[in-house]
Amino acid sequence: ADRALVLFHEWWGLTDHIRVEADRYASLGYRVYAIDLYGRPATDNPRAARRYMREVDQAAATRKARAALIHIGAPDRPVGLLGWCFGGGQALQAAIAYPELVSATVTYYGMPVTDPEELRRLSAPVLGIFATEDTWITPALAAEFEAAMGAADRPVTVISYEAGHAFANPSGRRYDSEVAARARSVTDAFLDAEVRPGAETLPP
Repeated sequence: ADRALVLFHEWWGLTDHIRVEADRYASLGYRVYAIDLYGRPATDNPRAARRYMREVDQAAATRKARAALIHIGAPDRPVGLLGWCFGGGQALQAAIAYPELVSATVTYYGMPVTDPEELRRLSAPVLGIFATEDTWITPALAAEFEAAMGAADRPVTVISYEAGHAFANPSGRRYDSEVAARARSVTDAFLDAEVRPGAETLPP
């Protein structure tokens, strides 16, 4: 495959949902690396998930992302990042930390960075997918992220669906298959357009 994707899991850990997504993108012609930022089995217990997420060392997580990018990338093989929930925030952190290694980033209801100075480091476009009924990554936070990307003069597409947090996770209580399918088709088209050999990156 002449293009690649690094997937970032939700706060549950590296679940079957992420493995299914990895297989699906592999079938679309990507080399796929589903990163495990916890190094322990996934959980379905929200209390455990919250603890796992809080125990993550951000510097170490970003180094793991760099290792995945270097492992799967190549001079003529562009790499996209795709993350959900906790992983959506991690994908954005990795894109900021290693802009020279990233061709596009998709963050599904991940914790956004809202400092334009930090966002200015990005060298590739971002697709931000949010939910209007999300009480954690709220519509106000999504709007703040979009404004900060504008202030940083970095290309962003922000789409907010009428759904709750984690609407794309089939094993979650707020799963919405119709909205998830719509978001998936937007994501696939975005990655298809941006993660390709010869696609231009932005000047620093």
